[in-house]
Amino acid sequence: MSELRAYEPDEELDQLEGQEIPMLDDMDAEYMLTMIRQADAEYQKMESWYAHMVEKAKEKRDRKVAWAEANLRAYFDIVPAKVTKTQKTYDLPSGKLVLKHQEPKYDTKDEELVPWLKANRPELIKIKESSDWANLKKELKASPDGLRMVTEDGEIVPGITVTPREDKFTVTLK
Repeated sequence: MSELRAYEPDEELDQLEGQEIPMLDDMDAEYMLTMIRQADAEYQKMESWYAHMVEKAKEKRDRKVAWAEANLRAYFDIVPAKVTKTQKTYDLPSGKLVLKHQEPKYDTKDEELVPWLKANRPELIKIKESSDWANLKKELKASPDGLRMVTEDGEIVPGITVTPREDKFTVTLK
């Protein structure tokens, strides 16, 4: 993987870019697909290597930070920290040590909670209304200008904005 460290832009590509190569037959097109495969393979190799290096650097950083935080926590336990209702703090010249009191975590199960709310506190139940776009779309068509949706009768349906998009050319490798 050492060749990845000295990665430089491809000189051949710099010369070819901007030039249109006449495609005469399927062999020419196959050559272009081969170029795409090679570019994808090179990219995957580089991406994998860099991801590995980033992960190693993150692990090293995380270990250093955990070690430093553990030592700071031990120090925090012996200094006279300022205490409030929600936290304890200790100020240092270049930082601040804070111990926040956490609220408990609440896990709710709506399948059990909603029936109880219906019987005891119905005003606390949320009801969300939304459109069934998939089925509505089947019943509508684009207006002549292509910017709105209309019913079969020609009625413009409010709340729908149509934004035309350009066709997208893709190449799929096998």
